[in-house]
Amino acid sequence: MMTILKKLTYAIVAISLITSCGSKKSDDPRDILSGSTSKTWHIAKQTDSNGEKDKLTDKEKDEKLNLYADGKFSIVDDKGTATGTWTVEGTQKLTLQFADQPVTENFSITEMEKEKIVLKAGDGSEMVLKPE
Repeated sequence: MMTILKKLTYAIVAISLITSCGSKKSDDPRDILSGSTSKTWHIAKQTDSNGEKDKLTDKEKDEKLNLYADGKFSIVDDKGTATGTWTVEGTQKLTLQFADQPVTENFSITEMEKEKIVLKAGDGSEMVLKPE
């Protein structure tokens, strides 16, 4: 009898773990990035193209990336504000198209959670973004 109860308990725990992991994966990437209206991200850590830690300056720490649910973005830094539109392809690619400029930034998304996003640039450098 005790063995059956143990097996049943293990089965319930396993099913709970599988179900809870599955629900995290079903989150809409747009909702993770912008929330229902907007979400502000800042750089928590970055590495250079060689994978070595790149020390953030105070100015870089103060930079903010605002992603809005309507597909617009703004980047606020010590030089001013840049705006444009953003798109996401699944959980794999984030594209920022700057307004009135022929500049597009493409990032591979290597990790995406509600409290952390890791973006990899074309040169191999990475940024860890955390929400405010």
